[in-house]
Amino acid sequence: MHPRGVAANFTINTIGAIAPLLVALFTIPIYVHAVGDARYGIISIVWLLLGYAGFLDLGLARASENALARSADGDAEDRHKVLATAFSLNIVLGLFGAGIMYSSGGYLLEHVLSAPEQLKHEVRSIIPWVSALFPLALMSGLISGSLESREQFLPANILNVAGAIFGQIVPVIFAVLVSPSLSIVIPAAVVARGFSILVSLAYVYRLEKPVSFTNFDARIARTLLGYGGWVTVSSLLSPILVSVDQLVIGSRLGIASVTYYAVPMTLVSRGQLFAAATSRTIFPRMSRLPEVDAKTLAEESSVMLALGFAALCGPAILVIDSLLYYWMGANFSSQASPVARVLLLGAWINGVAFVPFSFLQARARPDISAKIHIAELVPFITLLWFATSYFGLIGAASAWTARVVVDAVLMLLAARFNSWTKIRIGGSTIFLVLCFFTESMTRSSFLMSWFVGFTIGMGCVAYFVFSYPQVLFAMRSKFFSIIGR
Repeated sequence: MHPRGVAANFTINTIGAIAPLLVALFTIPIYVHAVGDARYGIISIVWLLLGYAGFLDLGLARASENALARSADGDAEDRHKVLATAFSLNIVLGLFGAGIMYSSGGYLLEHVLSAPEQLKHEVRSIIPWVSALFPLALMSGLISGSLESREQFLPANILNVAGAIFGQIVPVIFAVLVSPSLSIVIPAAVVARGFSILVSLAYVYRLEKPVSFTNFDARIARTLLGYGGWVTVSSLLSPILVSVDQLVIGSRLGIASVTYYAVPMTLVSRGQLFAAATSRTIFPRMSRLPEVDAKTLAEESSVMLALGFAALCGPAILVIDSLLYYWMGANFSSQASPVARVLLLGAWINGVAFVPFSFLQARARPDISAKIHIAELVPFITLLWFATSYFGLIGAASAWTARVVVDAVLMLLAARFNSWTKIRIGGSTIFLVLCFFTESMTRSSFLMSWFVGFTIGMGCVAYFVFSYPQVLFAMRSKFFSIIGR
């Protein structure tokens, strides 16, 4: 195996995350116009349900990627056993999920989500199609994990992006040229998505050479399920920790207030794709390397991510007011901008936590990160309830930011990063604090806010290049020697 450098893999993963978003921006308006609001709402719920298939895999995608990364250069038979075991377990879980979808999906869409009466016949007709896709949808995470365990990020992203684009464009074509009926659009989408998953599966089979299900290993199955069980805990709790704030806001402040929080939170979440790309890039290598080298890679990646992400979040604090003003209007900006500034501060520290979180999972300790999330849940909801009740949207944003600060500190402590690494990460807060202090001076001027934001962003980059020569030296003599292996 001759993996690319970390920088190249990071670039590939970032582009792979951005490309489907750009296609969605182009196709969604056409999609909505062609099928109508009600049908598109049902389609969105269908894909949401399939997205939750990830919970049914019991963390096997992450567990198998970790196990495969450890044997990436080892005995092919060991990899075959892991793959055969993981695929066998996923098939069983996928069929179980398909049965649940077939028996309850229609009732959920028709009655619980109140599908319009004129669309109920269409809804009933799509359930078998969606159920048939369920086992294949469950396989997609395992396919990506097997490729990424070898650091084959380019083919993994090509296959994922091609599948996502194919799955978005084909149903739009059918909706426009054939019929907007769900009984036409959903089967077209299912066939397109199913075909792309089968192509990816064939590529993995060709890469790994013949894999027989007779290689199923009960001992490996127990190991994967044990690891994956803790990953599942984090996977179940993370959406709650991320979305419960909007539920509390709707309950305490009214549903209309959710919009002023949800839009900046969506922007903040999209910005974290760089942190996600970083952790995704280094996870298989941290799994494969010896403990000391893996920690060095994680520490240096954390420092660079902290500085690079600060160069994005800091200036964003300055320009978010004018951005929301020209995008959403003056009234929206006046209510959402203060919330966005607090969330951007939290987004930075939450992004930094991606690396120690992945490091713990890479070193086969997913239980630690899962226990941290369990410990955070009740205190966070309690703080969120009172902060929202007494301080409104700013209180909710502050509670979320406080939670991710605690989360990041606990992750860094659990990963046992050295003190100098923590100091270097903390140094990035200088730029964020500077942005908070200068925001009030530039708020009334569009050009001034963007100029100061750009200047501070460049200052953050210069700070990294010129003020941390020991980091550059470490990158040359230690970091790049590790990632070049």
